[in-house]
Amino acid sequence: RIFNTKTASKVLLKNFAGRIVDLCFAYTDEVLLAIVDDTCAIRVEHLVGANEGAHVAQKVNPTNGWTSDPYAASMECRTVFRIASMDNPSRKFFHRVIWCPWIPDSSNKGGEIDAEEEDSGERYMLACSNDTLVELFSVDLLPDEAAGKPNVQLGRGTPDLDQSAGYLSVREHKAPITDLAMSPDGCALATASLDGHVHFYNIEAPDSETGG
Repeated sequence: RIFNTKTASKVLLKNFAGRIVDLCFAYTDEVLLAIVDDTCAIRVEHLVGANEGAHVAQKVNPTNGWTSDPYAASMECRTVFRIASMDNPSRKFFHRVIWCPWIPDSSNKGGEIDAEEEDSGERYMLACSNDTLVELFSVDLLPDEAAGKPNVQLGRGTPDLDQSAGYLSVREHKAPITDLAMSPDGCALATASLDGHVHFYNIEAPDSETGG
């Protein structure tokens, strides 16, 4: 259950394949919440409502009829995308989900986010771990057919996901991954496992316009 302390509005998220084991809010103006359960099913939800949420909904999709009332009392939850459960998930191991802790350069100068930073894809980068596997998702580059459709799930091992410019997976650890962290510019990822090893990766994010 998500509760807004400013307006006392709340929304219940349900119909998960397993027990929720981790969740994380994105570092964005949009209120994006990533959730992973113990089957490693992943959901990203856009929470719309209260003050800033209503304006965000109008900016993200001005033609869908969402309210632009800045004081809308209700809160809605709209699915951004869903990743289906793994075939044989390692339920007994750790599952983590994190967003890139994106910090715009303009914020350091006390100014507003400029147009170039507004289009930055780093703030939509998401990482998830399951056992020895770590997956990277660039939410704005995932297949369009799954965007905003709560009943459509992207399956691991399918061309729609595996060949997408917004997906990358790595399995190099010999023991279950216990934690992971991403740099604020989205260019580096660190993973730590039960055997005491820490791996560092350079991330080359594809261009959000060309997909390459």
